[in-house]
This record gives sequence, C-alpha cells and structure tokens, in this order.
Amino acid sequence: MNTCRYLFTIGLGLGLCVGQASAFWPWSKNKQHGDAVIIEPSCPHKEAPKVEEPKKEEGKKEEAKAPEQPMAQPPATDAFAQAPEAGTEAPSSFNPQMLGDFLGGSAFTSIPGFGSGYSARVPLAARGGFKIADNESPRPTNRVFISYNYFNDANIPTSAPAGIAAPVIARTDVHREIFGFERTFLDSNASFGMRVPLIQQTGTLAFSDIGNLSFIGKYAFINDRATGNVLSGGLVVTVPTGRDYELVDGATLDPVLIQPWVGGIWNSGRLYAQGFSSVAVPTKGIDAPLLFNDIGVGYRAWQGTGGLITSLTPTVETHITTPLDNRGFDSSDLITYVDVVVITGGLHIGLGERSLLTLGAAAPVTGPRPFAVEGIVQLNFRY
Repeated sequence: MNTCRYLFTIGLGLGLCVGQASAFWPWSKNKQHGDAVIIEPSCPHKEAPKVEEPKKEEGKKEEAKAPEQPMAQPPATDAFAQAPEAGTEAPSSFNPQMLGDFLGGSAFTSIPGFGSGYSARVPLAARGGFKIADNESPRPTNRVFISYNYFNDANIPTSAPAGIAAPVIARTDVHREIFGFERTFLDSNASFGMRVPLIQQTGTLAFSDIGNLSFIGKYAFINDRATGNVLSGGLVVTVPTGRDYELVDGATLDPVLIQPWVGGIWNSGRLYAQGFSSVAVPTKGIDAPLLFNDIGVGYRAWQGTGGLITSLTPTVETHITTPLDNRGFDSSDLITYVDVVVITGGLHIGLGERSLLTLGAAAPVTGPRPFAVEGIVQLNFRY
C-alpha cells in the first residue's frame, strides 16, 4: 500500500514537471502546432533592416551626387571669358571703325625769309583729324585709341609778285598722332568722345604743336544687337586750341567747326558696309563749309578663338570731299578747297578679345592732289 502511494506521488510530480517545462519552451509548441507567425512578429530586428536599408542607400546616393553640383559651374566662367567683342552686343554686330583720309584743307600764308609778296598754299594740318569718318564707327562704343597718319608730299604751290619767279619750297610731309576716347551711356545707344591731335610738319614751313581738339557726340536711332545694323547721327565740335594760321592779308584763321553728321552700318553674313555723311561749317565766313561723303566695305575673312591674333578683316573705302564755297586753287582766294576723291585700303587685325590694330594706306585719285600718299596706323582698345 505504501509502495503504491509512493509510486503515485512520484508520477504526479513528474507530470507537473513536464507541464511546467512545456510552458517555458514555446518553440516546442510552435513546432508542434505551426504557429511561428505568432512569435516572429515580436522580433523587430528582422524587419527593421528592410525599412532602414533603402534610406541608407538613398542617402549614400544623394551624398555621391552632391559633389557633382559644383562641377556644373565652370561653363559659366568660360562663357564670360568668351564675351562678345563689342561688349553687350552680339559678336555678329561688331564692325571695325573706318580709317579715314582727310588732311585738313589748305590756305595761303606768307613765306618767312622770302620778302613781301611771296606766299604759299600750306596744308591746314593743325586742324587735326576732325572729320567724323577718321577712325570712327557709326556704333557707340566704349574704347580708347591712338592713331598715326603720315601724309607724304603735301601739295604746296607758291605764288610771287608779277614778273618774279616763285621760290622753290622744299617738300613738306605731315605727321599726325591722335589720342582719344569714347564712352557710351543710355544703354550703349549714345556716346561722347574726344580727340587730341599732335602735329609735326616738315619743310620750309615746319612746326610741331598740339592741334585743335574735337568733341564727338553720337546717338544710335537704330542699334540692332541681333543683326548689327545701325543708324546713327550726332555732332562734332572742333575748337581752335592749336596753331593759328596767319593769312597773306594779315587775318588769322581760327574758326570753330560745327559738323553735324549721319552714319550707318549694314551687315550681311561676313560682309558689311558702313559710312558717314557730314557737313563741316566754320563759324567765320572767311573759311568755307565742306561736304563729306564716306563709304566703306569690309569682309571678315577669318575669325579665330584664343591666341594673339583673333580676326582678319580687309576693307576698302571711298572718301569724297566737296567744298561748298571757295572752290579751286585760285590764289586770289585766301582759303581754297578742291573736289577730292580718295581711295583708302587696309586690314583690321584683331588682337585678343578687345583690341584692334589697323594698317592702311590712302591716295587721292583726282587732281590737283592735296598729298601724294597717306600711311595709316590705328590701335583701338574696347572696354
């Protein structure tokens, strides 16, 4: 009896132990009933990586792309370095300036050292390059410039009292340097400029001095940046700051010159034409007004990028001077002018992005000729 009670007690204890063990090992129950789904959602470390990993990968991709943003900036610097030669204007709208041709007219003055009654018709070189077409463009432009003109064998006829042979005058050459500037305003549709000439004249009537100052006003009524076509007008005022000319009757020639003008530029591909028409009116009646008509044609033969020489543009010009009074070379007129046609040819050489060196020559094709030949050198720097 005691033995049966003892065995029953042991069996009951073992049953309770097995029941408690089953309660503390749920995985064994899951294996038996297949309810792993109930337990596994309680483990966050298995699904969290699936949510976090895409975010980390996107972050890495964004960080990899971030350095690429500054890489796109350099092209803006290159575009600035290749800015149009004409400042705010398109490259196709840029045209070189005209070369010019004019010496200044002539007047009769007494010849020192030859006694009373001897005179010579001398060039009015001290007036400087007051003509609008000399080293000028119809387009308003920001620039500073220097030009050199050499007039070889200026025509100086002499006169003497009746029955007396006129003296022989040595050949006269004229050297002229002009320093100047031009500054735009009103959105580059207008400009103001100034010319300061220095004159050296050789021969019997040699002298060296500053010439007459000229002030230039310019306004473009049409200034098409896309095509480069221009229609403009303005005024040149030349004041007698240079050497005065004493005429044979003792009068002094020192008028102010008022020169209204119109000009224009027309472009067609690489070919372009430009010109001026102006009238120089003196403030003293002893002088004569002059009508100037100037036309030039150029062709952009070569356009480069970078380097010292960036363009080559040959050009040819025709200049017509028509006196509106005191026509001819009559010695009875103290101031004389003639109808003159001058042909000018040259080459514009682009230097870098902003400078233009121009080499040219001019010669009168009608007579009597005021000079034999002219040499021209011009340097323009645009800013």
